[in-house]
This record gives sequence, C-alpha cells and structure tokens, in this order.
Amino acid sequence: MPISRPAGWRRIARLLVLAAVPLALGSCAPPRPPPPPKDEVTALERRMFDLVNEHRIRQGLPRMAYDPLVAEIARSHSRGMARGEVRFGHHGFHARARAVRVFRRSKWISENVAFNLFERGASPGTAVKGLLGSAKHRRNMEGVYRVTGVGVARSDSTGAYYYTQLFVR
Repeated sequence: MPISRPAGWRRIARLLVLAAVPLALGSCAPPRPPPPPKDEVTALERRMFDLVNEHRIRQGLPRMAYDPLVAEIARSHSRGMARGEVRFGHHGFHARARAVRVFRRSKWISENVAFNLFERGASPGTAVKGLLGSAKHRRNMEGVYRVTGVGVARSDSTGAYYYTQLFVR
C-alpha cells in the first residue's frame, strides 16, 4: 500500500533545497583571516601603555598603574569599532564609565580612541603620536590619573588597529 504524501509536499521539498543551497555555497567562500593571537593584542596594549607612561615621565608626571578590568572594558569598545558594530569614536562612553565604576571608585574617567593602518610594530607608537597631537587627548594622557587600561582590536575587513584607553582618577 503506497504511503500518501501530505498536500504541498513539493513546495516543502523545494524550500528545503533552496535553504540548503546558500549553506553549501557558503562553505566555498574564502575563509576570513583569523583574529590576531591574544598575545599579539596584549603586546600592542602593553606597548601603548608603556609609551603613554614614558611620555608622562618625560613631563615630570607619575606613572599610571595598569588595571586589567579597565583594559577589558576598553578592549570591548575597540572590538566593537573593529567589527563595525559601533562607529569610531566615543559613542557609549558613559556606559563604559559606569562599568569602570562597578570595579573601581573614581572621581573622573576619560577616554582616548585612535585607529590606524600601520603595521603591527609601528601601530602603537603612531597611535600615541597622533593622540599627543590633539590638545584634548594630550590633556587626558597628562591628567591627574592614577589608573589606566588599554584595549586593542584589529579589523578583519580593513586590517586597521583600533585603540581605546580609559583613564581613571
């Protein structure tokens, strides 16, 4: 005895085939470049931190301490910019400041953001040099801050490095 098929079975079969085609073609697309290894990103963050503190010492200012929790908040913003989820800039700064205040008591929080397309070795120095060329960003770097955190992310699509540095007093 033949098994009866439900009405519209051909339409369902066509939809299943049409849904499977993009999945099959998607596997033929070239793979995205892998994100930079965590050690590479950490080295860039550390380099920017060191360069800012070297500048502060040349100005007769005390070194800032590095806070990994503040850095993670900064890194999250850099990742969002690198992925194109938020536009480049200070969008969402007040939310980041509130997040910092969950972990650290603070009177004042400031932020610098930068991006560039320089190769990895020159990128942090170029970012710091560019920020020092802006009076407002320079004021943050030379401010009465005790703690900082740096977050770096690289865009898969453009290769640009995005930097966020939070300053906490």
